Amino acid sequence: MKENKNMSQDVLRYEELLELLRTRLSVLNTSVFLLEENLNINDPKTNEYLEKINDELERIRKIIIEIPEKFRSN
Repeated sequence: MKENKNMSQDVLRYEELLELLRTRLSVLNTSVFLLEENLNINDPKTNEYLEKINDELERIRKIIIEIPEKFRSN
């Protein structure tokens, strides 16, 4: 019984962590978007760097979305 309760608490903590990460990722995505809107992207290097940042943000988003089934509470 106690082990089940601990596992349940672990799942809740894990979900809280994921939600926090989603929120922070959303802030980063918005910041990068606003940066792109306000920068002169005629410079190929600047565009390349922003593309790399966006690619990494997308990779992180996919990692967060792919929550292992055993960690889901529902």
